[in-house]
Amino acid sequence: MLPFIIGIQIFFLIFARLFALFSSTTFWGSTLINARFRVLLGFLTTILMYPLLQEIYLKSFPVDWPIFWFWVLNNALIGLALGFLISMFFSLFQITGQFFAFQMGFGISVVMDPLSQEQMPIVGQMLAMFALLVFISVNGHLTTIDILYKSFSKVPLMDFSKDLSAFLDKSTGYFSFMFGAALQFSMSIMGSILIATLFIGLLAKAAPQINAMMFGFPLYIALGFLLLSFLTPNIVNYMGNYINSFLSRILGAFP
Repeated sequence: MLPFIIGIQIFFLIFARLFALFSSTTFWGSTLINARFRVLLGFLTTILMYPLLQEIYLKSFPVDWPIFWFWVLNNALIGLALGFLISMFFSLFQITGQFFAFQMGFGISVVMDPLSQEQMPIVGQMLAMFALLVFISVNGHLTTIDILYKSFSKVPLMDFSKDLSAFLDKSTGYFSFMFGAALQFSMSIMGSILIATLFIGLLAKAAPQINAMMFGFPLYIALGFLLLSFLTPNIVNYMGNYINSFLSRILGAFP
């Protein structure tokens, strides 16, 4: 009976971290994906990881059930934190799309994003769809599971208070990194729109009889889409490289 209780406790601690990640990431946590599928995915993934992790924690179990539920909550928080960090990748390109849309005059033109169930500019949704496709093409979903498996050695199922605090300290730096990367990524269009704005301003000053506003907005839109069409291959390559470096940074956030 005792080995069975030990196995149940280890299994549910692993499942808590896996299911929390699957529920909090943009890829698996979308409302378009049925909750029962996430439970099944977490259950099957736990079955695969359980034989690899069981021997490591046998000496630490069993524990009293009140303490056990405390560790279930803690492991769920670790999974939520990992899922939140991975979701920041998609937020980066949504913010970049908002920068693009604002400069192109599409700031108030929003649509409902089917993944996040939030309103975002059209350009932001386009970049978010690109990011999702690239994420799948470079096996980002498999790398996420690999990171989650390695997290069990970095942050154990039990007794990880110090590791968790160090992980949270390093994770806060990703907010500034995300906004900085989004700004850097959107500088090409923002700089071009700025030059076009200066040109229109000089033209309006040199020829006051010309209504610069009449062709200013169409110029911004045409210039923005022209740059997007030329930059799309570079955008896709950047996304692929960024995914790999970003996931490596997430793993490096663990002490």
